[in-house]
Amino acid sequence: MPEWFGRNWDALADCLTDLPGPVTLVVTGWRQYATAHPREWRTAQDVFAAAVDQRPTRLMVLVALGTAFGGSDETAAASLG
Repeated sequence: MPEWFGRNWDALADCLTDLPGPVTLVVTGWRQYATAHPREWRTAQDVFAAAVDQRPTRLMVLVALGTAFGGSDETAAASLG
């Protein structure tokens, strides 16, 4: 995220919709967060999905499921949006 990112859900939405050009966001380490904060994780998913719909250029959000990004499960990625 850019230095100006405000560290809240509205700022994340603004950041994802305002970044120029096509963007690919890879989300890693999410399982522990999703387990500890299920409501916030759902909010994050909603923000990602809304940003995908609102951007004038492509936004791809990938949720890393495996070892390609340092995990211990099988290597995979799931696309949201």
